[in-house]
Amino acid sequence: KKVCHYWAELDLMGSGPTNASCQTNDQGLFRLISDISHDEHRHVRMIFADHLCKVSPSLRALSFEEMDKLLKLVLSPLQYGAGVPGTYNGLTGLKWDEDEEVDWDLFASVNKTLRGLFPNEDAEDFALEVYDFAKFLYIEYCKCFSRLKAAMDAVTKAYGECLEAGQIPTYTSFSGQVNYGPVVKRAKTTTHWAKASVVNEFGKTVNFKAKVSDKKFAVKDIKSCAFSWFLHGIDAEIITLFTILAHEAGIPHYTNHDAVFIRLCDWDEAQRIMAHCIITVGAFKVF
Repeated sequence: KKVCHYWAELDLMGSGPTNASCQTNDQGLFRLISDISHDEHRHVRMIFADHLCKVSPSLRALSFEEMDKLLKLVLSPLQYGAGVPGTYNGLTGLKWDEDEEVDWDLFASVNKTLRGLFPNEDAEDFALEVYDFAKFLYIEYCKCFSRLKAAMDAVTKAYGECLEAGQIPTYTSFSGQVNYGPVVKRAKTTTHWAKASVVNEFGKTVNFKAKVSDKKFAVKDIKSCAFSWFLHGIDAEIITLFTILAHEAGIPHYTNHDAVFIRLCDWDEAQRIMAHCIITVGAFKVF
């Protein structure tokens, strides 16, 4: 029996682009960002950084740490479909997603970098310059990862058409589960208290009130959820399959979102299981 006092985190680098490239059969990008044995392996942030420095040589003045932190703030909103406003919110520390927490230490560091790029003392002018920079990042992301952008546009369009037809978007996942798309998230709807009841463990009906919202929504407010809905669902399927296979292999572990914590002594076997899960789930096309 193995005895190990160290826990290690097993996390998929750039899970959004990794899962999306697998779905779109972009084997070149998939291998480049997911296979550390690849001769030209690069983190997705650094692939984007290389592209940005080519089209805007002035950005080469940033250190590796400055560029890495800046792109860490904006890559998530970019890859999950937040667009220019979401990218701007990421740069300025605003929440681009209601479920996302802001890393204020990271924001403060990036704000210092932005002040260096745009040394404008007028707050309004500085905000406009940062917004233009967010627009530039969005445009160049679309060019750098054109196949991912095309897939995101197609998914968003189909999702929006489904909502406009008064239907709830669905898809069947790798496990066979039918997933229903969010139709309330981020929607600007009013909430109110509604009466409901539940049967408790003693068989008694207990009345209570729940805060609810009406099924009214503006399609434009929530259709950008589409791509992230698919990608987060794929992440969940990967982690679920890993949990089953790791249990069968006798590997104790616990999960946190799309990351897994394992004993260091199980690292090699856990890596093989995780790679199998990513490829297996990714081979089942959901968009």
